[in-house]
Amino acid sequence: MTILLGKEMRKRADALAGIFFALVGIGVMVQAIGLGIGTATDPKPGFFPLLGGFGLTIISTILVVRSLGKHNIELKEFGDFWRPLVLVLGLGIYILTLDILGYIIATVILSAIVLHLMDTKPWWVLLGISLGLALASFLLFDRLLGVILPKGTLIGFL
Repeated sequence: MTILLGKEMRKRADALAGIFFALVGIGVMVQAIGLGIGTATDPKPGFFPLLGGFGLTIISTILVVRSLGKHNIELKEFGDFWRPLVLVLGLGIYILTLDILGYIIATVILSAIVLHLMDTKPWWVLLGISLGLALASFLLFDRLLGVILPKGTLIGFL
């Protein structure tokens, strides 16, 4: 399913999306400050969410400013609506199952969903990349950087 948006409708949609995500970014920054920020050499739990919220707010503000400008926007194909919807649902399920399944299993599933949405054809490539990404990121964060990640059902093995 593809959707075509007119100039004014596209500008309004960009402005509303920009405002929404700017507010989300501000909310993330407020919550991050509540967690404690620390310093660049000694980051606390809120350090990276603060950076992410700040980046989201800046990008969203740019989107709002561009949508209010007088530049011409040609009609463009909006694209498949189901792909972002599946991605958002996948992220929601990831958040809900992260503690139960553990980081590795939940990340393999989420990575497989994302790679499937990107039209990765052979299933063995999809599975190999998903497993490699989950294991490499687990080793990097849990083992090398000391970030405690949920073990879930693999608690006896890790």
